[in-house]
Amino acid sequence: MDKYTAYETLLKKTDTIRDQQDTPIDKEVKPIIAALWLHGFTTSGSCAGHIDSESRGPYIHITSSDFDAQYNTFNEAINAGRMAEARQLKQKIYDSSLTVYSRIFSLLNKFYKNTNFDYNHLIIAYAQLNGEIYLYFNDVRIADTFNHEQRRAWLEECHYELQRLTDFLLSQPIYVRQ
Repeated sequence: MDKYTAYETLLKKTDTIRDQQDTPIDKEVKPIIAALWLHGFTTSGSCAGHIDSESRGPYIHITSSDFDAQYNTFNEAINAGRMAEARQLKQKIYDSSLTVYSRIFSLLNKFYKNTNFDYNHLIIAYAQLNGEIYLYFNDVRIADTFNHEQRRAWLEECHYELQRLTDFLLSQPIYVRQ
């Protein structure tokens, strides 16, 4: 199966995914999610952003493929008082997440290198201390101060940037896990 056929298959798969509230993936982020999956990334949450000012802008939550299992095992060790085991498991979570973060950071670096971009719409990767990684936009907090029309325009620009990143990912060689 060629890369584009695989991408189209993954894009169709996004239509079948629902969250715990039975909400489908937002249509504006389906292409980037399928492109990330194509590159071997695991996503566990997303949002295309909303016009109302109480919600954040677009984001994609990325984890290592075994993050949930590792985190559940870590919590079991903590709850059972097995602190040495918990420390080792936490290190494994960090190591796995660091690998994922370095891959996504490298792709973003390639994407933005030698291209024109608006710093206000810069997609950034943010790694949390618990090992979770988010892709979101640099100016998300500023966008909270926008009025309805400004926020609509900002979200459209963010969606355009996500589509540019999707197109870039489709132009890159597919990552094969070692």
